[in-house]
Amino acid sequence: MSEGLKQKFVKLSSVEFLNFDPFAVQFDPLSYSRGRSHFQSAFRFVLNSSKRQALEDFYAFCRIADDLADQDGLEVQERINRLEALRSWVLEPEGRPHPFWNRLRAARVEFQIPDRCLTGLLDALLSELERLERVCLFESWTELEAYIQGVACDVGEVVLCILGKKQTDCRLYAKNMGQCAQLLNILRDLEEDFDKARIFVPNDCLKAHAISLENFLSSDLSPIREELYQRAQTAFKNSRDLRCRSWVAELMISFYRSAAKKHWRYGDSRRLSRGSKALIALRSLLPFHRSL
Repeated sequence: MSEGLKQKFVKLSSVEFLNFDPFAVQFDPLSYSRGRSHFQSAFRFVLNSSKRQALEDFYAFCRIADDLADQDGLEVQERINRLEALRSWVLEPEGRPHPFWNRLRAARVEFQIPDRCLTGLLDALLSELERLERVCLFESWTELEAYIQGVACDVGEVVLCILGKKQTDCRLYAKNMGQCAQLLNILRDLEEDFDKARIFVPNDCLKAHAISLENFLSSDLSPIREELYQRAQTAFKNSRDLRCRSWVAELMISFYRSAAKKHWRYGDSRRLSRGSKALIALRSLLPFHRSL
């Protein structure tokens, strides 16, 4: 891909992205996804270039899938069709003349990434689209946790596969860390999601705090923010005694937890500065320094 064409795709807006097939040879998933997450900041600390490339490629896959599901300007059925196309690739990854998809296919084999983790993500996004007639997408915490399993816990398990973690409790570790990350993500985007006519906080939680859809934005949301924050903290603490622990994975979560503690739990969705991330990286390193 020429540098000029690469720059064109770096600047694609969400609306322009809709006109492109993610499998088209002129579309560059890495350029599209680069620099859009706290998680990507942790990738640079992965010294093994093969693992770092696989993490970047997997993040691009997740970013494309999430953006396809989130495009309100695209008909729901078209979003479903495009996600189903990604799902078909997961199950039958042959025959895509594109360096990105061929490289990701090879990474799936090299790092023994289970198909169920990739389909789990896509199935969760498809289930979200099936709920779009509701503003409040989930009735209970149980329903939300099932969704989080796909969009975060299965994603976390793939990250651990790429990092080479083989302990028997890796799935439980991924579940706890994924729940922590996704609950904080919901906390950060509370008002932004409502502006898109969707609420990820379960209806049971809204009722418990006497908040209705009609008075959502005019209500005091601090009790909901605090409940999301504390549930995320509990999930994180549940991972502390497990043998499967990863500095890179915990660094990703540390960025989220720090931003949530300083800003998001108070209704401020700002992200961390580069200096703050550097300090967090150093602090996160200490428990792992003997194994590095």
